[in-house]
Amino acid sequence: MATEVAWRSTLVEGSEEEWMPLMDIGTSGLAVGISRHGTWLVGDSSECVPVRSRPGGVRMLPVLEKEPEPTVHQLAAILVECKCLVEGGHEGPLLVAIETALLGGSDYWAGLAVEWLRVLAPSSEILEILEQLVNQPWASQKTRHAARKVLRERQGQLRT
Repeated sequence: MATEVAWRSTLVEGSEEEWMPLMDIGTSGLAVGISRHGTWLVGDSSECVPVRSRPGGVRMLPVLEKEPEPTVHQLAAILVECKCLVEGGHEGPLLVAIETALLGGSDYWAGLAVEWLRVLAPSSEILEILEQLVNQPWASQKTRHAARKVLRERQGQLRT
């Protein structure tokens, strides 16, 4: 968890805005948090960007190096504790990181993203990206097979 959960001022796309960092996402000082308007942000003490932006998705990638299940539960618990309502709920920024990783052309990040899909239910957009991933030459056999497995599991759930 970020060291102190409290509102702070920072620059967001060039404008001064208040945000509350909720959870550290790596060792470089980045945190994921929310704006007063209920938007997910990622950044540090000097600058933040919306998670849904291209730079935001890239900044979220280090969260995929954490253990999925405890991280999902931790972020959900923090939102409940601070009584915060935010777009996309607690899974929103995690799904952005997963989508960014799957589209990024890096087997390392794509492999981590596929592992996260064992804990988080993929959106229809992410399922479409997984269908493309299984044929990508840059993805390792291990990553492509893991993607196929997620797709098979999801298709099985849709039938039952």
